[in-house]
Amino acid sequence: MGRLFAAALVAGGMLVGSVSTAGAATLSGAELYSYPFATFPTSTVQPTVDGSSIVFDPIDGNFQTLMLVELAPSSNTFSISVNMTMLPRDSGLIPDHDPHLMIGDGTNFFGILPSNDGVIYGADVVSGNRTYLQNLGVSGAVTPGVNNPFTVDLAFTLAATTTSVTATYLGRDGSYSRNIAFDLSGPLYFALIGDNENGEIYQINSLTGPIPPVPIPAALPLLLSALGVFGFFGWRRKRAAA
Repeated sequence: MGRLFAAALVAGGMLVGSVSTAGAATLSGAELYSYPFATFPTSTVQPTVDGSSIVFDPIDGNFQTLMLVELAPSSNTFSISVNMTMLPRDSGLIPDHDPHLMIGDGTNFFGILPSNDGVIYGADVVSGNRTYLQNLGVSGAVTPGVNNPFTVDLAFTLAATTTSVTATYLGRDGSYSRNIAFDLSGPLYFALIGDNENGEIYQINSLTGPIPPVPIPAALPLLLSALGVFGFFGWRRKRAAA
């Protein structure tokens, strides 16, 4: 009994924090930090957890890939929503805040740059270099404001020759298409890529999209069998006492 109880405790501990979802799922920034399908490739800019958010500070330029989150879309059309907060760097000033919110194969990336001044750009990043940047004609003196959460909604379509995205940011829409090749023999990722300006801070509060569920631990059958044995012995004790 003692060994079974210990085994059940071990198995139960492995289950703590696991998530099982289907279709679109939402993870907080803090959950992304420990999510098994998220990686943080840039060793010099490792994230920290602040409450339920994840923060990358400071960015030191060079279009660094800060976070990769594996995707599992069920079709070639899917949506991703990113909730962020623009954090201050200097009191009273609107900071530079130009995160690249992209999809890609780990080397080639395609997506949107929602600028701190309200401009929506389409962008490509290939092998660590931004190879293309296009103002999508959505601009103006609009800013999310310092310390105010905002959401960028992205609708992607992967086609044989082009990849396209429509972004909604601060109540306005912009669309972008490019002929960019992804190697889809491996995973498709959502990527947070930094700008080439030093000192930017990116805070992600949540990410919603076709995120794969956390696998159920292999210890689950052991846990269930151990709990079944406990139930059986409890039943025998009650029957003997009757």
